[in-house]
Amino acid sequence: CPQIILKELALKYGFSDRDFSWLDEDQTHYADPFFKILGARDVVAADYSDYEKASVIHDMNQPIGREYHEQWDVVFDGGTLEHVFNFPTALKNCMDMVKCGGHLIFITPINNYCGHGFYQFSPELFFRVLSNENGFSVERAILWEESGDPVFYSIHDPAEIHRRIELVSKYPVLMMVQGKKINQVDRLTTPQQSDYTKLWEHPPNAGKTRERPSKSGSVTLLKKRFLKYIFTHYPHVSKPLWRIHRWRQFQLVSLRQEPGFKRIGRLSSRDKHDRL
Repeated sequence: CPQIILKELALKYGFSDRDFSWLDEDQTHYADPFFKILGARDVVAADYSDYEKASVIHDMNQPIGREYHEQWDVVFDGGTLEHVFNFPTALKNCMDMVKCGGHLIFITPINNYCGHGFYQFSPELFFRVLSNENGFSVERAILWEESGDPVFYSIHDPAEIHRRIELVSKYPVLMMVQGKKINQVDRLTTPQQSDYTKLWEHPPNAGKTRERPSKSGSVTLLKKRFLKYIFTHYPHVSKPLWRIHRWRQFQLVSLRQEPGFKRIGRLSSRDKHDRL
């Protein structure tokens, strides 16, 4: 539960139990006291409705007023954007409200949260939107499975490792993205997925003449033809083989195998090598 996790943070990062005494009170908890423990002087909440007494009442489907542009050192979204239909506008609102030099922090579901909101997001989306062209840079991107005492993983930028970062997981997965604002941009540059951008700039067959397949290429071609024959004429044999093949593919895109993720530790760990 959140109380246990926050008290685990208190032990790990040098806070005292007194700092979190408000958790023991029998009432609805908001994040305001936690942000003040971290050093925030003023905490302002925004919401569509005033039913929880938010300070700023605004529908994030609509552009936010200029009076709120560049007003805060940190804008934190702990799980809002996936519930807003007009996601690009809501994201731009968050980006606009941060001061230059300030930070934008998201925590959002990325896997096994179907039905939780309108959307689930991929890491690449935030790497491409929070770009220099749009006045931001991504400082950290971290994900974890929502189960017990999870292991946290840093996420690489797909454009830097030149491949897609894909994920199949047993449990729901959350992602935290921390971006720093470099300058104010009035209109976002529409992002494109990095692997497609590379293909458009350097088509694989541009200017090349047709070559005879290499020895390894010929073996691959024969293998494909053989498998196609087996799958077509002997389905009772091919179905178990297909299940094994798919299982191996899923294993390759798990958190523990996919090269786009790097283990950084657990909240409860006392290992000095953990970088969380």
